Formats: sequence, C-alpha cells, structure tokens
Amino acid sequence: MKPTFQALFPDEPTPADLPQLFDDDQQGPLLAAALLEEFEPSYQAALAELPEHTSPGVRRWLAAASCLDSPQIDAEIDARLADERAPLAVDALVRADIDWYHPRLFELLDDQKARFGAAWLLARSAPDELRDQLYEVDDADHLLEICRAVSLSGDSGWFPTLLGLRRDLEPELSDRQRQALDAAVATIEPHRFARALLHGDVETEWLGDDRLVADFLSRRGTSPWVDALAIFRETRDREAFDLAALFAVTTVLTDPFEDLPDDGLDPLDARQWVDDTPQRVAFHLGICEDDELAIHLVASTLHQSLIERGIQPPPLPGLPLSGPPPTADELDEALQSLRTFSVDNTQQRVALIRSLTDLVALVRQGALSPAQALPILDEFAPLHGAAKRVRALLAEDLPLGRLDDWGSRGIHYATWHLLAERSSALTELARGWIDGPLERAPLFAAIFSARFEINVV
Repeated sequence: MKPTFQALFPDEPTPADLPQLFDDDQQGPLLAAALLEEFEPSYQAALAELPEHTSPGVRRWLAAASCLDSPQIDAEIDARLADERAPLAVDALVRADIDWYHPRLFELLDDQKARFGAAWLLARSAPDELRDQLYEVDDADHLLEICRAVSLSGDSGWFPTLLGLRRDLEPELSDRQRQALDAAVATIEPHRFARALLHGDVETEWLGDDRLVADFLSRRGTSPWVDALAIFRETRDREAFDLAALFAVTTVLTDPFEDLPDDGLDPLDARQWVDDTPQRVAFHLGICEDDELAIHLVASTLHQSLIERGIQPPPLPGLPLSGPPPTADELDEALQSLRTFSVDNTQQRVALIRSLTDLVALVRQGALSPAQALPILDEFAPLHGAAKRVRALLAEDLPLGRLDDWGSRGIHYATWHLLAERSSALTELARGWIDGPLERAPLFAAIFSARFEINVV
C-alpha cells in the first residue's frame, strides 16, 4: 500500500474491507476522495466488483470506480443509467469529474433527482444535442436549473446559447428567474457578460443571491473576500453582502492580467487601467456604476494577481491587514485607521469586517497568536453583530455554516478546512466533495487536493 494511504488509513484495510468502509459516513467519503486523488492499485480488482445493494456506499463506490479503465465497470454504470438507479450513478459521475455520455441522460432532464447532474454531464459530452433540447423544456425553473449546471460544467462556447435564452425568455421570466439566468451567463464567461451588460441584455441583481454568487466563485475561484461575504450572509446584512459580493466576484478574475510581468500589476495603478485600458477591466466597470468603487475593485484584483504569483504586495487602502503580516508591535498602529470607521457606513463596515477576518486568517496561518488577536476582536465586537461573529470564529475555532450549505458559508466551510489544525480536516473536505451539495463538489475536490498535499508530503 502507498505511504499516502497508510497515513490516511493506518489500519491498512484490505480489499475485502472496502464495502464496509464505503458505507461509513466518515471513512467512506475519505476513501472515495483518496482513490480519486491518488489511486491505490491494490484495490482495483475489488472496485471492479460493484455491489448490488443500494446503501450510501454504492454512490461513493461508483465515484471511485468510474475512473478505472474497465469495460466491466463501464457496462455496470451504463446499466445503472438505464434504470431506476440512474440518479445515484449520475451523482457519482459528476463527483468523479468524469465525462460520460448515455442516451438516457436526456430523459433524466425531466427527473428532479437527476436533472442537475444529467445536464452537467451532457454539457460536456453532448453539447450540441443539449442545446437543441433546451428549447423543448417547458418549465422555466427546470430550464434554469439546467442552465446553472451548464454554467458550472460547460466551456465558454455555451455563452451565446445562455445569452440567447436570456433574450428570448425576457418577457416570461420572474425577477428570480432572470437573476438565475444572468448569473449563469456571468459564470460561463464573465468578460463577455460585461459587454452584454453594457448593451442592456443582462443585469447585476444576481449579486444579491447567495447561491448564485457561490456558483460564480465555485467556477472562478476564491479569495480572502469569501470570509467577509460569509459573515454578512450569516448576519443577514444585505447591503454589506451586496458590496462584499462585488469584491468577491471581481477579485478572482485575474486572467486578464496573466500576460503581464510582476511589475505591471501594481494595485496603485488601478486608475490608470480604468482610464487607459478599460477593455482589460470591462467586468469591473460594467458590474459597478460607481467609478471610484470600480477603481477599488480593479486594485483588489491586481492585488490578488500578485498573491497568486507568490508575491505579497503592500496592503490595499482601507484594508491594513491585507499586506504582509505585521509584527505584534506593529499591529495596534496598523489597525488605527479602523477605529475611525463608522459601522453605519456600508463601505466602512465591509472594510472593517474584511480586516477582522484577515486578522483571524493571520492567526490561523501562525503569523499572530490568539492572545494577540483576541483583545482586538474584543474591542470591535460590540460595534456590530458581524464583528461579534468574527470574534466567535476565532474563539470557537469553527467555520461558518455547515458542510451541506450550498452558499457562501459552504464555501467558507471548505476554505476553512484547508488550514484547520485538526486531523478531521481531510475527512470533512472529502465529505464535502463526495457527500455535500453536488454543485460544490469541484470546489471541495480542489481544496481536498491542496490539503491532501499538505497532509502527505
């Protein structure tokens, strides 16, 4: 057995142990995730013996086994897709990130239990046929669920189809439905969404919907703004959530700057990008009507671009802890500007909470001690419920939300476990990947992979 599996399963399970392990709600997801991350050859023959029962372990078993080059397994999965067991098989294939085609998938678009996953698979394996099928879906909510799946799994070639549906269905859609389709258009291709926005073909109200923002971040990536976003969702602060969502979705769009050298990414040059090369920051400008705020959005994205290159830039204006970690002696002075903020001002409230979540992150990274951070959190906690909730994050050492939360709190749950100093972190990430909300499976998979390396290297 590979050393990695010995580290995760010190009792060294035998192939005969697999059915029982897969049925366990802790070990089952971890085993499936570990096999998908780094396959253990000694289990190949046992995995080829797919079980007949319908216990929770079957879906985990299918996810792990679907990656094998085995005609026997392929035939078994196809057989399951052809009968009443199809929803379970579809779910497993999506979690395993497998491209799979079966004619029955089109029928499953009418099945509430399988619709999302079937659309996810078809968006990759039969995109042209699925495009044709979309115009035959009579129920708008069913259609929008399919479009959500497409936006999360399909490639950018789906953009014209989703935008065309948005235009064609405009008179028939409710506000909620219109927001869902706008979010799908933005998620599949943000920069072309910005151009559609300028033409009045789409709108930005979807930024107030927690699930839709989480969809965008699941596909496009996360940043430190997720922590503040989740806090405002937890405390039901709608105005602050909307503003934090603006920063969260724009900050992760670093791809327009990938061709630039490091010295071309100075956040202090944000205004120059807006004035001289607006096409690079079209999403930032289109999604925000306030020019000054747009400059801050661009600066935040440039800042994130440097971080993704392994460079820690100076702190952003108004976010004193977004730069290099201050020493204990520097901490009080660094936070002095926050003491002038008013929580009645939405922008200042958002900056304050983002800074306090940065403080918690510095403790979790080992740059500061809890004893250094807690007095500061105690100072700000009485000012606002969101600040009080940030203090509880550190004091309780627990993430927001739950594993089965499909919104920003669920994303926070995943990112929290990347740095969690507890042996259960990998298990929780595996449960999110294999047993959590299907639309968040790729995000949990990516974070599991990063944590897997930390654990086994």
